[in-house]
Amino acid sequence: MNTRFEPISEQHGYLNITLDQVDYMPQFNEELKKIRKNASIKGFRQGAAPEGMLRKLYGDGIKADLLQKKLNQLIENYQIDQEIRFLGDLIPVHTDGENLQNESIEFKFEVGIAPKPQLEQLIQDFSIVKFKVEIPEDRIDEEIDHMRSRFGESIETEEPIVKEDFIEIEALEMEGGSVKEAGWKTQFPVSLGEQMHESFFEKVKGLKKSDSFIFNMDEVEKNLSEEDVKKYLLKISPEDSQKPGNIFEGRIIKVMRRQAATLSEDFYKKVFGPQSTINNEKELRSNIRTNLQSYFDVECTKLLDIELVKQIVQRAALNLPDAFLIKWLQQSYEEWRNKDGHDLDHSMLHFKEGMAWNLIRDKIIADNKIQVEVSDIIELVIGEMKNQYPGVQLPDESWQELAKRTLGNKEKATQYYVEEQNRKALEWMKQQIQIQENLISLDQFRDKVKALNEHHH
Repeated sequence: MNTRFEPISEQHGYLNITLDQVDYMPQFNEELKKIRKNASIKGFRQGAAPEGMLRKLYGDGIKADLLQKKLNQLIENYQIDQEIRFLGDLIPVHTDGENLQNESIEFKFEVGIAPKPQLEQLIQDFSIVKFKVEIPEDRIDEEIDHMRSRFGESIETEEPIVKEDFIEIEALEMEGGSVKEAGWKTQFPVSLGEQMHESFFEKVKGLKKSDSFIFNMDEVEKNLSEEDVKKYLLKISPEDSQKPGNIFEGRIIKVMRRQAATLSEDFYKKVFGPQSTINNEKELRSNIRTNLQSYFDVECTKLLDIELVKQIVQRAALNLPDAFLIKWLQQSYEEWRNKDGHDLDHSMLHFKEGMAWNLIRDKIIADNKIQVEVSDIIELVIGEMKNQYPGVQLPDESWQELAKRTLGNKEKATQYYVEEQNRKALEWMKQQIQIQENLISLDQFRDKVKALNEHHH
């Protein structure tokens, strides 16, 4: 057997592998003996079929399987011996020497070779800024208003209608500018929130209970289909053949308004549970400030991680084989096949950023013998679930069970494993560099997140 590398350009070349019969025939003969021993072929008793017949029936399949295993092992050994790593998949190059009947069989692959990050150079004299959001008082006011609204109650009011009220309407079909005799009559509720048509609100705002107005039934709520209007507003059953017009006279028969809850000990226990130790507004504001600061600290850490990866990739300036990567991606993935011009260049830029970080991350993990344990991944999943459902209180065993159930999905488990690898590699990196804290306003933080989301991949 013979393995040799033929360079095309830096980090890009051909891997040529030649296998002689002596490299695989002993195993081939052993496999054939096993098949002969157990083969049941019509006209021959078990184990007595002629070897020539078995070679003709099974020979190419056995040989192809053995050669594939040999190739995989040789490719793996070559990377270990040469201390290199191939990128993506090897691209087979057809040669005349691949005929299975030849005494020597030749295989040729186009390969990309991963560049090697130099960690010492990456972290030398490296500093980065981590932001900390200053929580303004009006942000705390917003949270309190939201809590009071959420835990408030709806009461009937005689006051003029305003946005977010809930009204009950009696509607009579009109014809020729007046109520139609024996026309359609219906009654339905309307929430004057985001789903309401602006034109409808303009008609009812400022009205009171018992006031009347003219409106178009098709312009009450957004996103209602014709069938929805018939079912929920007109209350017409599917089997009913009536088709009323769309202009109606409406009369306000009830106005309900959400009344914000009063700050009290009962309110604090409703919001935070019976175990709450909050007794007054000062303690409430302190609790909200602590929770908001904790939330924005986590978000600022995410911004730091994104910027850290970006800067470390730029500092590494790894030389990746573009020609190979484009060829491999376009042969392997449907979404890459039709990319060209600016679209291809832009996609490659971000793909190479991700690949460069993967190489740096793997180098950090390998050089520092960083291990990712199952317990680490479970803790990561639990932390994510608690952030997603901050008000949910469960025993530790229940969180553990939910996390294990999530990780039962192989794709999800792989995703969390890679996420934990990233987290540990970033934590190692942060311990090696200088991090300066910079206090910013909430508006400045939002601007940074907006800018990131406008160009996030």
